Amino acid sequence: MELRFPYNYHTHSTYCDGHDSLETMAAAACEMGMKGLGFTGHLYDRRAAYWSMSEEGVLQYKKDIAALKEQYRGRMEILCGCEADLWTTDDLSGYELVIASVHCFKEGDTFTMVDQKPQDLFDLADRLAGGDMYQLARLFYEMEASIPQKFKKVDIIGHLDYLTKFNKANALLDETDPRYIRAYNDALDALMPLDSVFEVNVSSFYRKRLDRFYPSDAILRAIFERGGRITITGDCHETSNLCLAYDPAIDLVKSIGFKSAVIFTENGPKEVGI
Repeated sequence: MELRFPYNYHTHSTYCDGHDSLETMAAAACEMGMKGLGFTGHLYDRRAAYWSMSEEGVLQYKKDIAALKEQYRGRMEILCGCEADLWTTDDLSGYELVIASVHCFKEGDTFTMVDQKPQDLFDLADRLAGGDMYQLARLFYEMEASIPQKFKKVDIIGHLDYLTKFNKANALLDETDPRYIRAYNDALDALMPLDSVFEVNVSSFYRKRLDRFYPSDAILRAIFERGGRITITGDCHETSNLCLAYDPAIDLVKSIGFKSAVIFTENGPKEVGI
């Protein structure tokens, strides 16, 4: 069956926390009929050695992708990209595609991930927000809003509401609460001038963390109302993730009103119908 959106621009490999090599990922993508694949290894980060690329690995990562670009030229376009956490200090030059994401809170020299376990978020709320989860959400979206000041070039805003990974059945907070809505709307207002593309990240759905995608349907509607652009990604860590759960994501964004999604090429981004 022909893929409805044969592209993915959020792809990890064994150079960071992925389970399959660049070569294995590329071969699987080409075999299934994909037309574009962006590799986006977690940028080297001294504090996150267990999930980021190593300093030495970054150089080989770029060399390997350059070879794959030539190997698949004319069949599938491969881009050399990275996923940069807000707090990274590494150099973003030399990448054709940059995802900017927020994965953690910073407290002095200590970093706490938002995606490890729910208790971490309750503890963060106690330490940073007087136990108020809505105030913690406000702090999270303020970090998202600071992306334009941190990075000169961002192609994709990654999993915008990642804080909600453990919020199935409102386990953390009510996403219809006005305090929460104001927090993400303020972030969107700050991000829109950057003219980046917001990813519809389907990993929360196929990993069964949530019954929806990142970001939520409500946030996607807010993006649409602001004239924002989207792309659909798998946040792939192994070949089985490639283009998985794309169909329901496409159906959703079309129901909201989106008529196109952005793909990325060596000549820059362009919109294609969905």
